[in-house]
Amino acid sequence: MAFIDFHGHSAKPNIFSYGPEYQNDNFHYYMSKFIPDILQKRTDMFDFSRCSFVIPYSKRTTARATFFNDFGVENCYTFEASFGNYINKTNNKISFSSTAYQ
Repeated sequence: MAFIDFHGHSAKPNIFSYGPEYQNDNFHYYMSKFIPDILQKRTDMFDFSRCSFVIPYSKRTTARATFFNDFGVENCYTFEASFGNYINKTNNKISFSSTAYQ
């Protein structure tokens, strides 16, 4: 089971995700990074280095944190897509288009 929330981001480029928080000795620590890792390998628009797998105190009431902490959903993500552009592997800045978002 998974919970996925999609958002637009006004400041950071690329597409990236916020994921669940697990200790590094937990099997799910590595599994939670599987989907973002695949996305990075499939498209230049996704940037794994911008992903975060921590739920800070200030984010404890977000949908991602609520489904993870209160309902036990192991795979909870918020995917953020820039409103502006992405930086590809050759470090070129490319504007998003409606086709790219699809």
